[in-house]
This record gives sequence, structure tokens and C-alpha cells, in this order.
Amino acid sequence: MNGDERARRGRRAALALTWFRLALAPVLVGIGVGRGAGWVAAVVLAAGFLSDVFDGVVARHHGASTSDLRRLDSTVDTIFYLAVAFCAWRLDPEALRPYLPFVGILIGTEVLNYVTAIVRLGREASYHALTARLFGLLLFIALFTLLATGSGALLPVAIAAGFLSHAENLAITLVLPEWRHDVPSVLHAWRIRTDARRRPDRSHA
Repeated sequence: MNGDERARRGRRAALALTWFRLALAPVLVGIGVGRGAGWVAAVVLAAGFLSDVFDGVVARHHGASTSDLRRLDSTVDTIFYLAVAFCAWRLDPEALRPYLPFVGILIGTEVLNYVTAIVRLGREASYHALTARLFGLLLFIALFTLLATGSGALLPVAIAAGFLSHAENLAITLVLPEWRHDVPSVLHAWRIRTDARRRPDRSHA
């Protein structure tokens, strides 16, 4: 199998996993509307989380990790977790109620990141930074625990990680000289900025 065919297969597999996660969003909404069993919603959440982990793994393994795939992945993640949040609210509103102000602020910082990236770089952010990965993992654990057991004890940890992730995403957006995807941290963004400043000097050497 040549490199192009390998990349095409990897792209198809990654897309299938991403679309699978998107298809789970209305399932979660349906469970929430019908006030179904929390453990069923937890299983659906776990399936979506695993698809999120492996779509990136498959794409990178096959050399198919392109900007359009990563942007789609970020968009689908947002839709999926909004559906999870709706489902969790419908099934366990009392467990979520104490954290609503913080969730509202967290959503506001996400909107701020989106608008800042569009205005400054012309596209929505798709950095998949290490802090964002940590936030995703902790959010999954907190929501899985909530849906499976009705306990929101881990939500403050996930929310704190969300604020950290959003702060770093905003910093990356402000530091980058141009749009990039898959920027692991603000330090990597600073290196990209520094290298971009040095290029004109090299061209005149």
C-alpha cells in the first residue's frame, strides 16, 4: 500500500469515528428528553469519548492528520459535550445546580476563545493542547460519574481544568503569528512566533 492510499484509508477511518461521535449527540438528547437510565447515558458518553481518543490516533498513525480533520474534530467535540450536558441536566439537575454559575462562565470563556481566534487568525481554534486533553479527560470522568451514580463530586475538578485549558487556548491564539492546528502548549506557540520572526533575517543572510 502506497503512502497516499494509506492516508486515504486513515482519513476515512478517522472521519467514521468522528461522525459516529456526532451521531451519538442526538441519542444523548433523546435519553435526556425521555429521562432514561443514567447508566445508558454513561455508556453512550464512554463510546463517544473513546471515538474522540482514537480518531486522532488513527489519523496520525496513517499520516492523515490534516487541518480540516482537526477542525471538524473540535466542532464535533463541542456538539457532543453540549448534548452530554443537556442529558446530565435532565437526569440530575440537583447535582448540577450548585455549579451552574461556573459552567456559565466556562461557556463564556469558550465563546471568547472562539471569537478571538476568528478575529485574530481567521479560523476557529483547533489546538488540542495538553491542557485541553487534560480537561477532556477530567470532564469525561466527572460526567461519567454523574450519569452513572448521580454524584457531581468531581465536577469542580473538571471545571477548574476547563478554566486552565481556556486560558492557555486564549494565550496560544494571542501568541501565534498565524493559524495553526495541533499546538501542544503556549510555549510551542511562542517558539513558532520566534521562528517566524527569524525567517526574514535568514532570507537576507
